[in-house]
Amino acid sequence: MFFDVRSVLFDPAGPIPNDYISVLNAEPLTDGHYRFRFSAASLDQSSSSTEVLMTIEAKHLHLENPSVPGVPIES
Repeated sequence: MFFDVRSVLFDPAGPIPNDYISVLNAEPLTDGHYRFRFSAASLDQSSSSTEVLMTIEAKHLHLENPSVPGVPIES
């Protein structure tokens, strides 16, 4: 989950990511927010895949361990 989101951009616009995430990175901005960029696939009804680059500016990203719900992943 992203918190304190101020912008979301999908490129290309239209396809909604609904498959694997292949790249994720975070870049700190000067005001305490981060620019999160990740690439994910969008599969349509005919199984045609479109790679979608998402850019989200937010203060925080919260991830949880899927094998232990409620336990955050921290580094």
